[in-house]
Amino acid sequence: MATPSYIAYIFVDGMLLLFLTAIAFLTHATTRHVVGALAVGTVGVLLHAGHVVLGQTLGWWSASSLTLPHGHWLMSVGLAFWLGTGVGLICWQIVTTLGAGGLVGMLTFMAGFGLLLDSVGSLVSQALVFTPGLIPRISDGVFWATLTVLSQGIMRMIAGTVPRDSSEAPSRIEARKQNAA
Repeated sequence: MATPSYIAYIFVDGMLLLFLTAIAFLTHATTRHVVGALAVGTVGVLLHAGHVVLGQTLGWWSASSLTLPHGHWLMSVGLAFWLGTGVGLICWQIVTTLGAGGLVGMLTFMAGFGLLLDSVGSLVSQALVFTPGLIPRISDGVFWATLTVLSQGIMRMIAGTVPRDSSEAPSRIEARKQNAA
């Protein structure tokens, strides 16, 4: 029998899958981009699990265990969709458009946003509770920056790069105009 907690996890996973689909549509992602985003999400979940265990071992935070037997897996599916969308597709789009400046901007943004997300999450759910001090928060920011760099490497490896010269790769709008004519 499905408990309300299972239903909530499945609902959130479904909503994050819809979010990934919407972002893929809005960014005109190809199949390679979506595969890259899902690879980013998968690697991100594994890296996140290692980061949580390391921080708990070092006493930087406490991570409460979920009461559901498969709650970690249900939460990981949603996290993979979220990381694939946010860190994979959106960051990749910004970095390929803006170059090195976009990468530095995304590293800075994701370090701050990830820390804010985890801090607010710890207040709301108590699933991850930071110990007092600066080291746990710096570690969390470094984790998010590392994940961003790693995700861009994965996306570049799977999805490739976007040619900067417009003569090499006409935009989709120009291609549609040419096909319509």
